[in-house]
Order: sequence, then C-alpha cells, then structure tokens
Amino acid sequence: MDAMAGARQAYLSGHGEVTEAIIRHLKVFIKPSVTLATTCLYLLCKNWENDSLNQLGDVMKELLKKDRVTWAPIQQRSSYRNPLAKLLKRAKTAPDAVDTITVILDYCSHHAYAEKDLNFFDPVFHCQKDLMEQYPELAFQTLARMAYIESGGRSHFVRNHIIAYPPSFKRLFLRLKPPLYKLDKDANPVLQYHPNPNQPDPKNSFFTKQLYQATFRSLWHYYIEPSSDAIRPIGWLGAIFEAIKLRLLFKTQIYVECHDFSIKDFDNPAVHALVAYKWFVQCVFYAFVLATAVMQVYGEGESVPEGMFIGTIALGAVFLYLELGQMIYSWVKHKYNLLDLFAFSFPLAATVHQRVLIRGNDPRRVGDPMWPMSFSVLIVFLHLLFELRINKSVGKFITIIQQAIVEIKVFFFIFAGVIFIFALSLSGRYDPVKKEFDRGDWEFHLIMVLYLFFSVILLLNVLIALINVAFAKGDDGWKLAWVENRLRYIESAENLSYNIP
Repeated sequence: MDAMAGARQAYLSGHGEVTEAIIRHLKVFIKPSVTLATTCLYLLCKNWENDSLNQLGDVMKELLKKDRVTWAPIQQRSSYRNPLAKLLKRAKTAPDAVDTITVILDYCSHHAYAEKDLNFFDPVFHCQKDLMEQYPELAFQTLARMAYIESGGRSHFVRNHIIAYPPSFKRLFLRLKPPLYKLDKDANPVLQYHPNPNQPDPKNSFFTKQLYQATFRSLWHYYIEPSSDAIRPIGWLGAIFEAIKLRLLFKTQIYVECHDFSIKDFDNPAVHALVAYKWFVQCVFYAFVLATAVMQVYGEGESVPEGMFIGTIALGAVFLYLELGQMIYSWVKHKYNLLDLFAFSFPLAATVHQRVLIRGNDPRRVGDPMWPMSFSVLIVFLHLLFELRINKSVGKFITIIQQAIVEIKVFFFIFAGVIFIFALSLSGRYDPVKKEFDRGDWEFHLIMVLYLFFSVILLLNVLIALINVAFAKGDDGWKLAWVENRLRYIESAENLSYNIP
C-alpha cells in the first residue's frame, strides 16, 4: 500500500520519463500472480485519493489499451478485488470516478467483441446492479454490447447443439426436433449445448446464421424488499364507499392503460361485460326521457309516474355534473364535451319544465309551449345514436357521417355566405322578394342566372363531390375509428370512470 501511494505521488509530480517508467512498472503487476493475489488495478482504484481521480482515468487509459490485451479478468464468484465494483462504491461520494469507470467498461466491451470471449465482462457481471442504479445509461450501453458477442467456434457449436423451445402443450406430446438447416424458418429458436458423439448431420451445414454468445450472468434484477404493511381485506360497505368517492372525483390519479388490442380481439364476447357497465348505466337516462315522452303523447290524463320524472332529473343532474368535470379538466382531450353538456342539460331542463306544467295545476301556465320535451327527445336520440358507434355495424356509418361533417364544415360557411350575398343583391332592404319572373328588368334576370349557376350548379356539385370524398375516407378508415371508440369505452369501464370519448 505504501509503494502504491508512493507511485501515485511520483506520477502526479513527475513528467515525461518518470510517468512512463511508472506506467511500465504498473503493467508488470496488472495480471495476478503467485506473489500478488490481486491486480494492481484494484489497488489503484482502492488507494487513489479523491482529489485526483481524474488523473486515475489517465493511468487506466495507459494500462488498458484497446490494441492489445493487457488485463484478462479472472472469473470469480463474488465482486471481491473487482476494480469496477470498488470504483462504483467510491463514486457514491466521489463523482469524478465516472471517467475511470467508462475506461474500464470500454476496455471490457472492446476486447470481449474482438476476442469473442464473454469473460471480459466478468467485472461487469458482479456489479451490474450497482451500475444500473448509479449510471443507467452506461449500464444499458454495456448490456447492448453484450448482446452481440459472436461465437468463436461456430462450427463446433452448430454440430453440438440441439434446438430447445419454450415449453408448450403441443410439444408435450409431439417430440419434434427439426434439423438445424430449418432453424431460419422457426420462430424464436434457442440452441442448447449438447455434445453429440455421433457423426454430425451434413444437412446442418446449410445453417449459415451467425451465432452469438449468451450467458445467464448478463441478466440483472432488483431485489424488492417485502412490505411490512399487511393487506387488510375490505368489506362490502368500504368497497361501496370507495366506489362513490371515486365517482365524485373529477380527475382521479388511479388510472389503467388499456392494452392496444387488434381488431379481432374486439369481437370477443368477453368484453361485453366491460362495455355493459357504461352502456346500461347511461342508457337508463335515455330510456327515462323517451319513456316520459311516449307516455305523455300516447297516455291519457296524468299517465307519467312521479318516479319517472324524479329518476330523469336525478340521472340528468349526475351526468351533467360528470360532464362538467370532464370538460373542465380534460378540455383538450375531450373537445366535444360542450355538446355532451347540451345533450344532458336540455333534457334535464325539459323534464323539470314538464314536471312543473303537469304537477303544478296552475291555470295561468296552460298555454306554455311543449317544444322543450320534443327537442329533448330528438337530442337524446341523436346522442344515443352517436354512442352506438362502439357497435361494429353502426360504427361504420357513424364514422362516415362524422367524416362528411368534417370535410364540409368550411364549405357550409361558404355556401351560406353566397346565399346571403345573393339575397341582399336580389331584394336589398326594401325590395320585396318575388317567386315569379314577372319583372321586366334584365338586371334581375342576370342576377338570378348567376345565383342559380353558383348555388345550384357549382356549389351543390362541389358539395356532392365533398360528400363522396368523405364517404371514401370514412369507408377506408372506419375500422380504425371503431377500434379506437371501443377501446375508449373499455378503458373507461376498467377505470370505473366517466371518460366518454
């Protein structure tokens, strides 16, 4: 230890020939011997002072050359006398040690690839948990280099290996062992070393894929301490309370990301239970509004039960509260929540209005209009039809209608502007509008010709063309839209939340 401290001081204070002589002296003690059980690299990493760790990196660069092998790590069962492990331990209090760590990792990676020998990674195998915790970027780079170490004796491994597959039910009864020349056509094959004393099959020579070395020592894991808190079972009353509390929150932190399924997985009847949670609860409100309107139109006297109004008002208030919270906290993601607010608020107001008219018995309000309930039925039906887009048959046409509205929304403003301009030019402010061409002035006839040309011939044909384009786009992309809509419903059902797309 005293000699190592003296060499360090001489290297720091010396120049030129002195430092070169020290490096030549240290190279003699890189490899362990009978007299020196450990390498001088470990002693340098252990005894070098923290205030000059940058110079230690320079020493390591001189000792660990990439053009030749100067240090061959010995495979050990522990990290004892491992220079990399010692540096990682010191790096917790001395961050400057990362330069020396990088030098050792580069040396091990370079010579493992050049010599086709995974034993050069032995210092990394014993301390990769600490390396992953302290320097994850270096750890991932080193793991990536481990994956591409070619096999040295390729022909020997090909002739003395058998194909091992993951266990499956089919292979328990069918002991099939395809030859190695079919290895390129098999999915996820694994070569298991098995010396074969018999003569090798010449067909195996057709296998030309490169083989890479792999070792279980390259796997890393974290040890998670078991929690001391015992899991207490929750009763039905507590479960109901937690469900109500979760519903009252606008935005909960507990969130489940739904898996990105393929289209065929959505045809599985097993997902119906998840969709039914949201579907049946929301459709109760629609059913109440429609039943109230039907009883009012076709019933006699006061045929609408009192509970029907109470249920409609209560459900409407709950859905209105949930939609309001969703619009406030997720406006960008759910930009159509304003329309959903209108779809729930208007039937709610119409139901309250009907309740006041029917149960109020106020003769002064006999002539009040009944149109709010009529419009609420129309709005509820359209909203219900829009929610049916999770159905595969209905979702196709709903997607086409949505695509058509998106394509022609700008055209509607242009069309309305053209009609408005021609209306002003034809009638003005004081001229009455006439349906017959009984006016003799040619200016009126010319304006009518221009109006019919632009509105009937030009703009209507443009509208038809835009609808055809929208139909083609909707017909091509309706499956993706249907999968997304159904995915959002299942995601909402799994979260027990109110996140309607």
